[in-house]
Amino acid sequence: MEKKDGRPSKKTTGFEKEKTIGFEEKKPTVLKKKENKKPNVNVNVNENENLKENNIKEKSPEKKTTVKANKHKHGKYQNVLLKDEELQSLKNDFSNWEDLIEYLDEYIEMKGYKAKSHYLCIRKWVVDAVKRNNPKKDYEQRDYGDLSFLYANKGE
Repeated sequence: MEKKDGRPSKKTTGFEKEKTIGFEEKKPTVLKKKENKKPNVNVNVNENENLKENNIKEKSPEKKTTVKANKHKHGKYQNVLLKDEELQSLKNDFSNWEDLIEYLDEYIEMKGYKAKSHYLCIRKWVVDAVKRNNPKKDYEQRDYGDLSFLYANKGE
């Protein structure tokens, strides 16, 4: 069967390994690796690098434990972790700071939200979320005064 498109079919004699004409006749020679090669041993001459690495490894766990020790749990479900300074800053800046902590605490409980800094979460998006969910909570009822004139013509 003859194809219409593409490269014309190669005429073969039926042998599996036929030699082709062209560049394939000269195959590059492959260098064999020596089997009895000595293992590469690197000796670290610079001891200061090792000391620096050891100091870094020793300091990092201490730093993590001190950060966790300063944070206290807040909220009904005890999910919001805040330092004393962060809590004081929220109290100074927001009159509804308890609502903000409560909102984040419930959100973490429902969704399993994880964050490095709950203080930053409250500052960045919890304030806006509380305003959207409770728009009338922050505003007082307006005083319209005497509205009896609206009902004065009702009997006629």
